[in-house]
Amino acid sequence: MAEAIGIARCPLCGSLKARLSLSRSLLPVLTCSSCQAQVFARGDRSDELMRALLVEAPAPAVKVEAPPPAQVASTAPDPAPSVPIAPPPKKKSATGTAFDALLNLGGAS
Repeated sequence: MAEAIGIARCPLCGSLKARLSLSRSLLPVLTCSSCQAQVFARGDRSDELMRALLVEAPAPAVKVEAPPPAQVASTAPDPAPSVPIAPPPKKKSATGTAFDALLNLGGAS
């Protein structure tokens, strides 16, 4: 992409919508967005004439610095105290058969 110099008057249609920029060889190039013309300078005299068409120079780029990141206080909660985990209760061993358990459901003892 060519480096923009500024806004110029188009020598063909007279519009103020022409952009003046520098080519890779550092010679001015005028590109009009109204009539779609492109005008290239090939020497020192045409360079001077094209730069004379300059109406407005671009505003210098302003470098905006990002603010520093905010400091975050460490608000992590304290770890929970270590508590020994009790083993699960042991299952009572069943005595007798499944029929004996059914007989005891009726409440007869």
